[in-house]
Amino acid sequence: MSIVVSGRLSQLVFLALYSLLVVYGIYRSVVQGKIPRVRQPAAIKALEEAVGRCVEMGKPLLFQTGIGDVSTEGVTHMAMLSVLSYTSALVAQKNAKFICSTPSPTLFPLAEAIVREAYVAAGKPDGFTSDTVRYLSNDQMAYCSAVMHLMNQEQVAANVQIGFFQAENLVTLEAAKDLGAINIGGAYRMLRIPDMAIGCDFFLIGEEVFAAGAFCSQEPLQLGSLLGQDMSKWVALALIVVGTLFTAFGSDAIVKALRL
Repeated sequence: MSIVVSGRLSQLVFLALYSLLVVYGIYRSVVQGKIPRVRQPAAIKALEEAVGRCVEMGKPLLFQTGIGDVSTEGVTHMAMLSVLSYTSALVAQKNAKFICSTPSPTLFPLAEAIVREAYVAAGKPDGFTSDTVRYLSNDQMAYCSAVMHLMNQEQVAANVQIGFFQAENLVTLEAAKDLGAINIGGAYRMLRIPDMAIGCDFFLIGEEVFAAGAFCSQEPLQLGSLLGQDMSKWVALALIVVGTLFTAFGSDAIVKALRL
C-alpha cells in the first residue's frame, strides 16, 4: 500500500514547501535577527483616532474580546490580545476612559493582566480599576444584551471588536452605531466578514487580523511567521501566472503536475 495517496502528491509537496517557508521566516527573524517590517493596518491606525475622540468627548472606549475559549480559538485570541495590549497602552498614555468586556472565563484573567500591565507600564497604575475589565456572561445572547446595556449606560464613543464572534457580532455593532460610536472590527471567519463590512468604520479582513496582532506585538516569532506565510502566497501567485501562460500556449504540463 502506498504511503502517499494517488492524486495527493502535489498537495504534500506544497504543504512541505509552505511549512519550510514559515520555518525559514521564523529562523530569519528570531535567530538571525532580520525582523521584517509590517505595514500598519488602517484599522490599527484608526485606534489612535478613536482614543483621541474618546478623550475629547469624555466618553469611554469599549474593547470586546470576542467569545470562545482560548483552547479552541487560540490563534485568533492571541492576535486579539496583542491588539488589546496596544489599545490599552494608547488609552493609558492619553488618559482615556476604557472598558474591556469579555464573555470568556479563560480570556478574562488574560485580558485583566494585559490591561493592568499597560497602565503600570504607562506609570499610571491607579488608572486600572476593578471595573476596567468586565466578565459579563458566557451565554452568547446574554452577553449580547449585557454589552448593549453597557454601551447605553456608559455612552461609549468607540467600540472595538476584533477576534472570534458569532451571531452577536452585527447586533453589538449596530448598537454602537446607534450611539454614534466609531466601530473598529476584525474577523477571519468568512461568515462574519460581511457583518464587519456593514457595521464597521474600519475593519480587518481575514488574515489581516493576524497581521494586526503581529504589528501590535512586534514579536519576532509572529513577524517571522507572517513573513513565511507571505512568501508562500508569492509562490502560489507565481504558480498561477506560470500555469496561465502554459495554458495560453496550449500546454497542460502544470495541470498534470498538480494532479500527481
